[in-house]
Amino acid sequence: MPRLAIIGNGVAATTAIREIRSRDKKIEVDVFSDERHPYYPKPNLIDLVANRRTIEETIRHDMGWYEKNDIDLFLSTPVFQIDTEKKRVISTSEDYGDYDSILIAVGCRPHIPPFEGLNKNNVHVIRTLDDALDIKEAVKGAGREIVIGGGILGIELAAAMREVGGEPIVVDYDTRLLPVQLDAQGSSVLTKLLEKKGIQILAGFACKGIVGDEDVEGIVSNQGDLIQGDLVVIATGVRSNTIIAKNSGIDYKMGITVDEHMQTSSPGIFAAGDCAEVNGTWYGIIPFATVTSRIAAQNMLEFGTAKFEGITPSNQLQVAGIDLTSIGLIHPESPEYETIVSVDMEEGRYFKAVLKDNVAVGGISLGSRKVAMNLRSLIMKGDPLSQNERETLFDTV
Repeated sequence: MPRLAIIGNGVAATTAIREIRSRDKKIEVDVFSDERHPYYPKPNLIDLVANRRTIEETIRHDMGWYEKNDIDLFLSTPVFQIDTEKKRVISTSEDYGDYDSILIAVGCRPHIPPFEGLNKNNVHVIRTLDDALDIKEAVKGAGREIVIGGGILGIELAAAMREVGGEPIVVDYDTRLLPVQLDAQGSSVLTKLLEKKGIQILAGFACKGIVGDEDVEGIVSNQGDLIQGDLVVIATGVRSNTIIAKNSGIDYKMGITVDEHMQTSSPGIFAAGDCAEVNGTWYGIIPFATVTSRIAAQNMLEFGTAKFEGITPSNQLQVAGIDLTSIGLIHPESPEYETIVSVDMEEGRYFKAVLKDNVAVGGISLGSRKVAMNLRSLIMKGDPLSQNERETLFDTV
C-alpha cells in the first residue's frame, strides 16, 4: 500500500491531512513533529499567555483526532533531512520510510537579530506552546516587559501581558507599526489605540543589545539609549524554515522553491505553507498555507490533479482586540491609482480604498468588520464602482 509522510504539524500539515482523508481513507500517513504537543493554532498561544485558554483549550486536535483519522503521529521527533532518492525521513533518533511522497510543512522559524546579550536569563522568543508557557510564567515575576518587534506578534504579546497585569513596552526599529499591513496614517491610529490600552510604543528604536549581568536588566539602542526591564521577548519577524531543504539538496531561496503542483526540485517531495515559495514569491499568510497544502495533498495522491493559480494577499486579523483587514494593493506608488481615505482618531477607525480605473484593487479597514467585508466584496467582484458604492464604501452601520 502507498505511504505518505508529512513533516510538520501546523496549519498546513493538518489541512493536508484533512484533504488526504477526504479523498482516501486507507492510505498510510505518518506525521512528524518536533514538538511534544499535538496541533494547536498559533494564535491560541497569545490566549494562553493572557490566561484566556488552558493548555487543553489551546490544543485544537488532541491525539484522538489523529487516531480517528488513522494517522500515525510522531511527537518530539525532529526531522533534519530527507533521503530524496529512497524517500526516507531522517530524524535525530532514527530513519523512517520508505515513502511514495513526502510533504514538508514546517512553517517558519523566529528571526533573531545578532543582539548582544542574547544568552541572559529571561530572554525569550515565541514559536511553540512550551515557549508560551515559559513567557506566561516569566510575566508573573516581571516588573517591566520589553517586546522587541512591532509586528502583529509583538503587539499581540504585549496586549496579552497587559491583560494579566504586566507593564509592557513595544520597541521597533521602524518608524511605524505594521508597515506591511498599514500605511503611516493607519499606523498612527493603531498606535493611539494601543496606548489607550496601556501598551507603551517606542518606534524608531534600533536595539543594539540586551544588558545586565546574568539576568536581563534592559536593552540599549545603537545611540546608547537605555530602556530598563527584566523580561525581554524578541518578536522581530520570521524566516521560512528551509533547513531540511538545505540538508537534503532541495532547491530553496527565501523559501523552499516549488512549482505549480507544490513539488520541489526533487520529484515526489512537496512543500506547502510558510516554508514554501512559488513563482519567486513568499506569502507567509494562512490563506496561502491552506490553499497550497490542499494542492500538495491532491498531487501526492495523484500527481497533476491540482495546481496553484495564485491568491489575493489578504490579512484579516485581530490586533490586541482591534479588527484589522488589509487586502490587495495598499501602498500604490503610481499616479494611475486613486486612494479614498477616512480617519477617525477619537473612535480609532481608519479606512482606505485603492482604486484603479474606478475598480477597487486594495484596501485597509481598521476598526470595522463591516467595512472590511464591503471592501473585500468589491475587490473580489472587480467591477467599476457605482456612485452609490463610492459613497457607501466606509459605512459602518
